[in-house]
Amino acid sequence: MCDYIVYVEIYTNYKKGFTLAEVLITLGIIGIVAAVTMPSLSIDVRNAELQARLKKANNLIQNGALLVSIEDGNFSNNFEIRTYKDKLKKQFNLLQDCSLNCQEKTTLESKYKSIANRTINVNLFDDGQFFTNDGNFIMIENYHPNQLMISVDLNGPYKGPNIWGVDIFTFEINDKGVPMPGGAPDTTYEDKSKYCSKTSTEQYNGIGCTYDALYDKDYWSKIRQ
Repeated sequence: MCDYIVYVEIYTNYKKGFTLAEVLITLGIIGIVAAVTMPSLSIDVRNAELQARLKKANNLIQNGALLVSIEDGNFSNNFEIRTYKDKLKKQFNLLQDCSLNCQEKTTLESKYKSIANRTINVNLFDDGQFFTNDGNFIMIENYHPNQLMISVDLNGPYKGPNIWGVDIFTFEINDKGVPMPGGAPDTTYEDKSKYCSKTSTEQYNGIGCTYDALYDKDYWSKIRQ
C-alpha cells in the first residue's frame, strides 16, 4: 500500500500599498511643483483676461469716438476737454460720472506704476474721468491744444496691478477723431525703447504699449509681471 503525502501550498495574497513615508515624499514633490508653476499660471490667466478686456475696451472707445465725430459733423480735436468728455460719455453705460476727476493726481501717483515698476507721470489722466458699468475707468486728457488722449484702466484703480501697459492703456486721438493705440506707427509715443520697455526710466513708460498689446501675439508673454 502506497502512502501519498499531499502537500498543500497556501498562497497568501498580499495587497501592496504605499508607506506613509512614500506618501509624504510624493505630496512634498507635488507641493514644490505647484509652488513653482502656480504663480506663472495665475499670471497667464490674469493676462488672458486683461487681453480680452482690452480688445473689448478698444471696440467701445473706437465706436464711442466715431459716434462723437458723426454727431459733431467735422471732427476737431481742439475741443474744450469737458465738452469732449460730455460728448464721449454719452456713448457708454456709466456706473459713475465725475464733474471732472474721480481720482485726484496724488491718489493716482501713489497707485499707478510704469511697466518697469517705476513711478509715472499721471498728468495724462486728469482732465476728465468716469467709470463704466463693465468696470473700466476712463481718463481723458487734453494734452495740449491740438491733442486729445483717452486712457482706460481695465479693472479700475482699486484693483491691481495698476501698471501702464498691463491693465492701463492709452489711445491718442488723431486729427480725424480716430483713437490710435499708443505706440502705433506715426503716433507720439511709438518709440518702444522709451515708452514700452521693462527697463526704461521714462516717466511715460507704458503709454506706447497699447498697439502691441492689441496686435502682437507675443506681447503678453513678454511683459509677464
